[in-house]
Amino acid sequence: MASRAALVVLVVGSLFAAGAPADPEEVIRWQFAYTGPRVTARGIVETAAIPEEDGSYRILAVTGRRNGKRIVELLPAGEMLTSLEQFMFADNRLLPASPYFSEGGFTYRTSDSNYYNLCHAGGIGNCGADGYREFDGKKGDREVRFELTRISDPTQVTAPPVTEASAANPG
Repeated sequence: MASRAALVVLVVGSLFAAGAPADPEEVIRWQFAYTGPRVTARGIVETAAIPEEDGSYRILAVTGRRNGKRIVELLPAGEMLTSLEQFMFADNRLLPASPYFSEGGFTYRTSDSNYYNLCHAGGIGNCGADGYREFDGKKGDREVRFELTRISDPTQVTAPPVTEASAANPG
């Protein structure tokens, strides 16, 4: 019994740790905003300050709002089975230039217990058609206009505007 309880504590603890904000000295903060059919989201993504060997940054936490609901958790990298018995895959990697995400992107949970994956696909792929996509696991995926700005001053936290020009030509 004691080992089963310890396992539960370990698993639950690791889930909460995945969405916890990191030490401000060891992270880079990025403002994001995206819009699409029936969706508006804005927030902050925190990444490790040191890039991975491939040049991407490991996403550590995400906060913000999606359609007025608070973003409360970054899901760990990997696959998650949705209510439609489909898989959402996230690699929790951010690239320093457009396209900012791979087909894996990142997945987060909102305060109403819904899950969303934000990703980018070129041509064909699991993420959908070419461009930035949001996948919700219940209604499928939708094209979104996406913008990302690195925050150089920690006091700068105003979400960037999403413009047609920046969204139409992401790279």
